[in-house]
Amino acid sequence: MFRTTKRGKVCACSGLFLSRRRFMAAAAAAGAVGFIPAESVQPPPNPVFGLPFAGEPSLDGWSVKEWYGNTTFAYRMRQEFYRSGQGLHFGIDLTAHCGTPVLAIGEGVVREVDGPRRAWPHHLIVEHTGGVYSLYGHLHERSALRVGDRVGRGDQVGVSGDSATAQCEGSPHLHLEIRTNHLRSATNPVPWIEADWPAAPLGWTGAAFQVDLENPTRWQSIYDQPDVQFWGAPLNDYARPWP
Repeated sequence: MFRTTKRGKVCACSGLFLSRRRFMAAAAAAGAVGFIPAESVQPPPNPVFGLPFAGEPSLDGWSVKEWYGNTTFAYRMRQEFYRSGQGLHFGIDLTAHCGTPVLAIGEGVVREVDGPRRAWPHHLIVEHTGGVYSLYGHLHERSALRVGDRVGRGDQVGVSGDSATAQCEGSPHLHLEIRTNHLRSATNPVPWIEADWPAAPLGWTGAAFQVDLENPTRWQSIYDQPDVQFWGAPLNDYARPWP
């Protein structure tokens, strides 16, 4: 979600950019303060959702830009952008050209269009069966859908945009979340979505996971990442981090 600064691609108005970032991290979990987590929703044994983009990952299409969970970038920004998400990147970022059609990952009902869980400049939330929600962030334009509209798997819900600039000159990508517990928790999208995930970064290995030298194998897999309870205690405030 917040990776533009990782590669130094910050717009000239960097002060305003950082202020917006801090706001986005807090607003992503608006209304979740004081929440006592319920039992986590378990992912299905087989993926039940599809990808939010058509086609296979490619240089001209889409690819994974930042994994969900305990990434090194989220760790570095755990006290700022990701404080509301217990220090974790609480979605998965898929790079794509601005204007790429964004598809519903499953059948459901639109529950929010540019509401309090802001993912600038526009976002949309779909509720699926079983208390599971999908959030599509950094849309280039406000979705034409309205709250209460039904969508099917593969229906277009918007077009991809940029988290940094309205002109799509900074960090064009889709931020995709899967939420539960009435939107107060986030869970790893990877086990829920049918995809060849190991191939999806197209060989890019920059999105490493932060290592806790007290428990160096924990949360080092794209499949094994903890759920986020928004505004809960930090999960990765390590005494001996690496790198």
